[in-house]
Amino acid sequence: MDIQVRYFITNLTGERDVLQEKNLNLETSNHNLSLQVKLLEEDVRTLHGDRNKLRNELQELEEKQAELRCLVENRCCPKNWIRFGSSCFLVSPNTKTWTESRQECEELRATLVIISSPEQQRFVSGLTRHTVWMGLTDAHTEGEWRWVNGDAVTSSFWGRGEPNNAGDEDCGEISAQNLWNDAPCRTKQHFICQKVLQL
Repeated sequence: MDIQVRYFITNLTGERDVLQEKNLNLETSNHNLSLQVKLLEEDVRTLHGDRNKLRNELQELEEKQAELRCLVENRCCPKNWIRFGSSCFLVSPNTKTWTESRQECEELRATLVIISSPEQQRFVSGLTRHTVWMGLTDAHTEGEWRWVNGDAVTSSFWGRGEPNNAGDEDCGEISAQNLWNDAPCRTKQHFICQKVLQL
């Protein structure tokens, strides 16, 4: 074999080795790029998940903000209150005296219930089977029944022979028979709060 052929073969062998090394480097680079692509795809999936989670959280916050605005502006009923007409009603889970009941309603930015129509009387009567306090009293002037807001009684649903003031009965209740009765204010019983909405 002459020198030129040997030189040519040596050069080809060298070029082959260089090309094989380049190919190996390219395969390694390709493998690394594939891993990076997978990692980036994983990051993209995570970011999409985070974005969706943030969107949901934003929507929840906007709903809570709208609910809070509605409550602050007194345009909707708080949770667990029941709406009827332009008012919200809450039956107490506990029993208290008439004065304690009035105070608790006021702490909730409400009043003891004020009945202003036969429809409201029917609705309120259907809220519970308990005898409940309402916002009616004649404690200031015996026999002159007034609501907690100072208004005189215009519609009344007294039971037969009531009010009779039998034993210092100065506070109004709705009996289990859905009629009004006067009772001693110190008696502990359930009560209904009313919040009038600003519509």
